[in-house]
Amino acid sequence: MLRSDDADVYDHGAVDEWLVPANVAWLTQYEDRVILNIASVNAYAGWPDLVVYASAKAALVTASKNLANALKYARVRVYCLNPGWIDTEGERAMMTRVGHPPDFLDREGGQFPLGRLMKPQEIAEVVAFLASDKAAAFSGTVIELEQFPLGGMYNPRDTEPTP
Repeated sequence: MLRSDDADVYDHGAVDEWLVPANVAWLTQYEDRVILNIASVNAYAGWPDLVVYASAKAALVTASKNLANALKYARVRVYCLNPGWIDTEGERAMMTRVGHPPDFLDREGGQFPLGRLMKPQEIAEVVAFLASDKAAAFSGTVIELEQFPLGGMYNPRDTEPTP
């Protein structure tokens, strides 16, 4: 049984009414029609304490693909981005709230291939591309924005085998 706060996460993260094709028909009055959903790599598997969040993101991925199919002849493009860990003010505040030191994200990010977590601007650039005419030829795409290949193991740099 879902706790009320878990149900709220799921309801607003996955099954809002705007995901129903009839509720987005108003988009057809515009020339450039793009719906871009932001989910998370947690859609595939999240930490044990993120089961409801991860499930909601997985539902959003599936809903995005189905919405793209339902709206294809209306020429409404639908994309879903699954970003990994992003260094934001909100993420830093949450990490502090749960007891991590202020430099926690910097230390963790230092173990990633880029030596840092992703920045919001990097995600924004992908969003701008998908909203542009340059991406007009495709829809229903789910894009993982992560420094690690999904399905691969996360290994801190110092434990990664050297080729």
